Amino acid sequence: MNLAKNENGFLFSPLANAKSLAIEDSTQRFPILRVFCVARNYRDHALEMGANPDREEPFFFTKSAQAVVDCSDPTAVPEIAYPPFTSELHHEGELVVALSGGGARLSAAAAAAAVFGY
Repeated sequence: MNLAKNENGFLFSPLANAKSLAIEDSTQRFPILRVFCVARNYRDHALEMGANPDREEPFFFTKSAQAVVDCSDPTAVPEIAYPPFTSELHHEGELVVALSGGGARLSAAAAAAAVFGY
């Protein structure tokens, strides 16, 4: 099968359908490719989850970028239906650190320089 590719060699632009968030004071948007999360990262939350915060470490997990709701335009925020087979649904507000670049084992200064915004 011979499929047409764009100038970058992709069948489609990888960011064309990516979720994104508004950038304050800009018409541009920040693409969301991956969402990394930390659970039990503060004492009250660990207790709420039935964990012993003095003995159990926080754990890490990912979420789909499709789970992100952009609230920058209140008229465009979708109403989220309560799932019919769920007895308890929690909403969460999250702090997002958007990175302009990646890296590993960065110094504190280099890590701070990699932050695009919050």
